[in-house]
Amino acid sequence: MLEELISKPDGPRLGVERCTRDGVLQLTFQLQGNATAVLHWGVAARESGPWQAPAASLWPAGTQPRGTGAVQSPFQPDSEGSRLVLRFPEPDAPRFLVFDLFSPETNRWENNRGKDYWLSLSEPGPSPLEILEQAVEGEAGGGTIETKAVVLDGGGELAIAIRRLEERVTLTLVTDVPGPLMLHWGAQERARSGWKQPAADHWPEGTVPFDEVAVRTPFQEREQSRWLTLSFPPDTAPAGLGCVLFQPGTGRWLKPRGSDLFLRLSEKDESAAPLSELMARIVEGEVGPHGWTLMHRFNLCHELIGDAGDDREAWATLFVWLRYSAIRQLDWQRNYNTKPRELSHAQDRLTAKLAGSFIAHPAQRDLIRLMLACVGRGGDGQRIRDDILHIMHRHHIKEVGGTWMEQWHQKLHNNTTPDDIVICEAYLAFLRGNGDLGAYDRKLVEGGVTRERLAGLERAITRDPEWHPHLKDGLIHDFENYLKLLCSVHSGTDLETAANTGGYLLDGRAGEALGFLKWHLSSN
Repeated sequence: MLEELISKPDGPRLGVERCTRDGVLQLTFQLQGNATAVLHWGVAARESGPWQAPAASLWPAGTQPRGTGAVQSPFQPDSEGSRLVLRFPEPDAPRFLVFDLFSPETNRWENNRGKDYWLSLSEPGPSPLEILEQAVEGEAGGGTIETKAVVLDGGGELAIAIRRLEERVTLTLVTDVPGPLMLHWGAQERARSGWKQPAADHWPEGTVPFDEVAVRTPFQEREQSRWLTLSFPPDTAPAGLGCVLFQPGTGRWLKPRGSDLFLRLSEKDESAAPLSELMARIVEGEVGPHGWTLMHRFNLCHELIGDAGDDREAWATLFVWLRYSAIRQLDWQRNYNTKPRELSHAQDRLTAKLAGSFIAHPAQRDLIRLMLACVGRGGDGQRIRDDILHIMHRHHIKEVGGTWMEQWHQKLHNNTTPDDIVICEAYLAFLRGNGDLGAYDRKLVEGGVTRERLAGLERAITRDPEWHPHLKDGLIHDFENYLKLLCSVHSGTDLETAANTGGYLLDGRAGEALGFLKWHLSSN
C-alpha cells in the first residue's frame, strides 16, 4: 500500500511502500509524474535528528555523500514517473529515516519548510540506559555501581556502567548507534590529559592497536543494541579512560558535545583538597599539555552553565573564570589551531546561553551581565579569515613568509583572539603616523599586548610592519572596517556592535539618544 509523503498542488508528489522480505525492510519511494529529483536522506535515532549518514552498504546505486550527515540517491525512471528502493536489515534498521527532495535542474528543495520529512522504521524500545540498568541490577557481586547516559552528537545514546569490586573494575557500555561500531580508547590520568596505550593484558578480545596511544575494540551485537565490556584488576587499572565511538562504515567519530569522553575508573581521592565538581572540571580543562583554546573554554562554560542552576556560588565561579580569561591570565591558545568560524560559533552558543539564563535566573543577572562583558558576541567569524586575504589581494600585498603582514595573516587564520583588535589598532596607528614604529609599540602596550607576547604566540609575530607610502589611505580605510569586524566578533563591550545589534529595540528618546551618539562617534 502506497503511503503518501509529499503532495504539493504545484510541486512534487512522493509516496512510499513498505514491505519486509527475508528479514529485510524494503522502502520503495515513488515520485509521480515528470519531476526530476534526488532523495537527500540520512538516518537518526530521534525524530528531531541529528542526521547521520547511513552505512555505505545501504546506499543504492548512484548514491553520493553530501557532507558528513547525509547522502543523495537518484530515482530511476519507471512507468509512473520514477522510483527509488532502500533496504535495511531489520535487526539493524535505524529508528528514523529523515529526508528531503532536491531538484538539481531547478536547484530547489522540498524540505517541509525547513523541518525535514521523516519515517519511523522501527518500534521504540527501551533506552540503552534502561537496558543497561536492568542488566546490572540482575547481576550478582555487590560493589559500587555508577550508571549514566550521554547523548552523542551524531545521534544515539551511550549508556555507561562502572562497577568497582575488590578484585575487579568493570566498565560496560551499551548504545543504540547502528553497527558495526568500535570503541577508540586509551588510558588517561585525568580528563583532557594525554592518552597512553593501555597495557595489552587489559585489551578485550578483538582489540587492535591504532597508534602509540590508542587501541580499538569492536562492540558486540546483543538484544538489538551494541555492547562492550572492559575489565581491569584494581591494582593495575588506569585512573580513567579517554574514548570516542567510531563507525567504520561511515568513517564518523561520535562524541558527546564535540568532546572526547573521559570515564573515571578509580575512586576519587577523598584526602585531596576539596573542589566542587564544577571547579574540578574547570581545572581539568585548564591544566595540562592537551590542546586548549578560547573555543574549548567557551564550549566548556556553555556546558557548565547547564549544571549551575540557580546556585550563586557556581555562577560566581564561572564569572571569575571568564574574567581571568578576559584579562589574559589564562591561555588563549595552547597546542591547538582554531578556525575563526569555529571560535565565533562557540561564542554565539555561549552568549545565547547566557542570554537565556538572564531570563531564567533573575537572581543571577548581575553576574551574567559581567560574564557577557568577558565574551565576544561571535558574529561572522569566517569573515576574519576571508577579509584579511581580500585586503592583501586588493593592495597586491604578497603572501610571503617572514613579513609582518603574513605573520599576522597566519595568526588570524589559525588562532584569532581579542589580541587581534589591539594589533589592528596598533597597525592603524603605524599607518596614520606614516610608518611610526613608536606609535605601533605604544598602542600595543596600551592594549596589554607586548612584543614579547606576540613573539611567544604559536603563530609568532616577530617582524616590524612594512611601510607602503602609496597604499596608506587605502590600507587605513580597509583596516578601519576590518577593526569593526574584529570588534564585532571578539569584544563583549563594543558600543557600535551593541548599538547595531540591539538598537532597534529602543524607541522614543532612548532611540534618539543612541542615534545621536552613533552619529557623533562616526563623525569623529
